[in-house]
Formats: sequence, C-alpha cells, structure tokens
Amino acid sequence: MEHTFESLAKANTKTLENIMKEGTMPDIRKMTGWEFNGYNLTFMADILGIRKFRKGFYKEGDMFKGYNVKMKQNKFKYPWEYKNEKPERFGWFDIMSVSVFALKENRKVLYPNALILHYGLDKRNNLFEGKMLRDFLVQVNENDKDLYLGKAHNAIGKKLVMPSYFILKRAEEINL
Repeated sequence: MEHTFESLAKANTKTLENIMKEGTMPDIRKMTGWEFNGYNLTFMADILGIRKFRKGFYKEGDMFKGYNVKMKQNKFKYPWEYKNEKPERFGWFDIMSVSVFALKENRKVLYPNALILHYGLDKRNNLFEGKMLRDFLVQVNENDKDLYLGKAHNAIGKKLVMPSYFILKRAEEINL
C-alpha cells in the first residue's frame, strides 16, 4: 500500500509502528539541500504549539546536519507558512545511521532502516530546543524520496521515552 502525507496524518499507531519497522533507509544525499514540511501526530503538539514545523537538511564538511523551522500553527489543510514571516531556525541536529547511534550510545537497534536525527550533539541547542531528542526517520514508500515518517524520543539516561510520531514531506530547496 502506498501512503500519502494525508493518509499518514490520519493513520493509527499500529500502522505507523509497522511503517517504522518496515520503512526504507532514507538516502540523506537526496534530502540534503531541502526543507520538508513536518506535522507532529501527537495531541501534545497542539498544546505545545509545535504541530506544524519544517526540517532542513544540509552538509557541513563530512557531516550531514539539519535544523527545525518555526511555522504558523494553522489547520492541516492550510499551507505551511513561517511563524514570523521569515525562517527562524532552531533545534539543530546531526544525522547518523542507526548502527552508528547504537554503538555511540550503547543502545539497542530499534528500527534497522532508520536514520537518527541526534539533537544532543549540537551546542546551539538547550533543553527547550530538544537537546534530549533522538528522532528515528524512515522513508515511507520505497520509490518515494519525498515522504518520511519519524518517531521522536527523549533520551533520559540510557532510556528513550515519550515517543511520538511525525511526518515529513519535501517542500522547497533551502534558501540560506
């Protein structure tokens, strides 16, 4: 079954978890230089004002990295627009394979085809900008390089807790 951004926004937890387990490894080189519209699938996102967001992916030296962008919090059907008329980047992360992550942090491999967006390594982040976040990211449909599913966790010691799902859809090239 081919999934869409819209169908994922309505999917149940069982479906999302199956996609995380069976998803394809994202090709970060195909994501680099692009921003993706994001949508958090947890009810807490409304309370926290982070339902809609954007993620950008870029390369710095030999490392793949990324950031989040604040977006207006309007309904799903409305366009993604910058919160304050211009991009406010925050929540910086390093990108690595799940196997490197498992070795670095002595953790079990949860999703073998995932990339990890690791927020704990960038010194620009503080606790409120996700310093504890570890996002697992998979490509949803094998031949669709524009749609991704993520599962965010908070790292507390050696535990990954309070997971929540999010979806990403390619939006536009990065304009720095």
